[in-house]
Amino acid sequence: MSVFVTSVTGAGEMEQPVQLAVMLTKAERKKLRRQNRTEGQKELQEKIRLGLIPPPEPKGCSHFIEFV
Repeated sequence: MSVFVTSVTGAGEMEQPVQLAVMLTKAERKKLRRQNRTEGQKELQEKIRLGLIPPPEPKGCSHFIEFV
C-alpha cells in the first residue's frame, strides 16, 4: 500500500446506484395496494392449502343473532 491510497475497494465491489422514489398518482397507489393485498391473500390461501399454517377460526355470528 502506498501513502497516497486512502481507501481500497475490491474490483468486484460496485456501488449500487441510488434509486429515487417515483411519485405515483392516487389511482396508481390504489392499484398497487390492491395488487399487493390480493397477492398476499393468494399466498396465504396457498399456505393453508398446503397445510403449512392452520386455517383461521370461523367468524362468529353474534351480530347476526341480534337481528333474529
